[in-house]
Amino acid sequence: MIFLKKYLRQFRFIYFIYQIYRKLRQFIFVCRSFFFHYFTINFLNRNNILTLFDERLPYSYQNIYSLEDKNPEISLLGSNRISLKSISWFQDVNTGYVWNKKMLSAYIQYGKGDGNDIKVPWELSRCYFLPQMAAAYCKNNDTYYAKECITILDNWIQENPPYFGPNWMNAMEVGIRISNWCVTFQLLLPYFKEYKVTESTFLKQFYASCWQHGDYIFHNLEKGTVISNHYLADIVGLLYIGVSFPEFKESKKWLTCAIEGLEECMKKQVYEDGVDFESSISYHRLVTEMFGCAALVCKYAKIQLSESYLGKLQKMFHFVWHYTKPNGQAPQIGDNDNGRLHIFEKEINSKIINDHSHLFVLAEKIWPQKIWPEKKSILFSKGQIAILRSKNIYCAISGRPNGQNGNGGHCHNDIGSFELNAYGKDFFIDPGTYTYTADLDSRNLFRSTKMHNTVMVDSEEQNRIPPKEQGVFWMYEDAKPKITKWETDKLKDVLGVEHYGYNRLQNQITHKRLFRFYKSREILEINDLFLGTGDHKFEWNFYLHPSIHIQSEDRKIFLTNEDKTLIFEFPESLVYTISETSVSPSYGIKIQSKKIIFLFYGNATDTSFFFRIYSNLL
Repeated sequence: MIFLKKYLRQFRFIYFIYQIYRKLRQFIFVCRSFFFHYFTINFLNRNNILTLFDERLPYSYQNIYSLEDKNPEISLLGSNRISLKSISWFQDVNTGYVWNKKMLSAYIQYGKGDGNDIKVPWELSRCYFLPQMAAAYCKNNDTYYAKECITILDNWIQENPPYFGPNWMNAMEVGIRISNWCVTFQLLLPYFKEYKVTESTFLKQFYASCWQHGDYIFHNLEKGTVISNHYLADIVGLLYIGVSFPEFKESKKWLTCAIEGLEECMKKQVYEDGVDFESSISYHRLVTEMFGCAALVCKYAKIQLSESYLGKLQKMFHFVWHYTKPNGQAPQIGDNDNGRLHIFEKEINSKIINDHSHLFVLAEKIWPQKIWPEKKSILFSKGQIAILRSKNIYCAISGRPNGQNGNGGHCHNDIGSFELNAYGKDFFIDPGTYTYTADLDSRNLFRSTKMHNTVMVDSEEQNRIPPKEQGVFWMYEDAKPKITKWETDKLKDVLGVEHYGYNRLQNQITHKRLFRFYKSREILEINDLFLGTGDHKFEWNFYLHPSIHIQSEDRKIFLTNEDKTLIFEFPESLVYTISETSVSPSYGIKIQSKKIIFLFYGNATDTSFFFRIYSNLL
């Protein structure tokens, strides 16, 4: 005990020294950042600024949907529409809560589950809307939009000094923001030239702030034990700055860091089949966009990336091509926080958020030749996601691991779960994500087993979800799923998935789920088999699209979406109820829908539970 007390005292002393180091480091960075800012304002002459006006980024306003009105409004993560005429950079507009802009960023608190979402001001400060406004200037030759861009940028710079407030809390947010600033800057170059903005104080401040962004990112790279999308966003930001502003003496160093980081991220974050390692379709879209935009910037800047990088990147685009539904939407496997690098669409809603087709345009800019394979049933064996296809049926099935090398930060307990689209309409869906840290209970609910189209045993999770106080971006690695069977030909597909998450129960259970899809008749069969001993409670949940109308007759449930109907047959041994539930088509939005719940109590050892889904036209 005495030894333990001495150890704890020593630990407190080390922690005290660490806190002093953190504060000193913050102070140094703040001082050098402000020194550069004022040095630039006072001594950067017109000739130096003119060197900025080479068009260095490969973006064309013709590919951006322009704004059509002069009072633009945006919606942030489920919020009501807000005007860009009066912006609060520090507020969660959904609750009215305002973070302290005068506090050092490192000491700002968030994520308490108190209803306030730090992602809202972060989303606003990513400045997705600025390239749209700059493109409106280019398309219409209307200086109103250029002036609005400058006003907004100037306001952001004045209101957000480096290392203060919520918008300097992590390098990912800084990296995405500066990437959008660089695109905006490139689109406004004709305005700067024509109206001699080179003489203005604004441009000097903008130039200084861009350096501050690069300096912040370089000294705050998010390279931890797991290299994730955060680190990738950091280095993409450095790439944009390095290519856009070679005048900075640090640009060469930043570019070197960016290129090395891109190659490292591609090697460590992407499986050999092109699937991102975070077990999330939405995050696959985000990192594909970042890797792809980086490749495009490098292509135009004549920076060489490795064949391995470009080869994997092409496979990433192929994965998007295959998982895209017939209605153009993406399935919601894993977390979906609407994350993007750039948003060039005019209207942002859940339909556009889950439409990943903008990546096809990006791919065709990198490889002008056609790279798209035939759409057919396919298994991505490393990512452990299968797509079953026929003329009228699409089914995406998750058998994925935790992701992030077992950390599970963005995966859900969705092993064996699926989404099904028939005749271009969604029938069975994934309920989505809804929120992260604003509501910790909802966060854990939406990633739980019972919120997916799979089986829960004894009310336990496939992978244990830790108490919310211990964090909501990891889970235990209990299930360790496997793809046990994959067969595909012109007549049928067979996929076997099993996991061992319930082996930790006193009476162990292994869940095996077998999908059989008969393509000519378009019948999907699902067979659940449980290996183990003892009595258990088995609960199946099947989540339906909000447009589905339900009728039932004997062992058949009729599911109708507009003019199309599917028949869902279930085992006689199961009792079922139809329940109201909530689903989230995009982050921050929750709407009402229905789910079908089946229950079985007893010993299910070596018993199969057999479901069939097919069209009423058979």
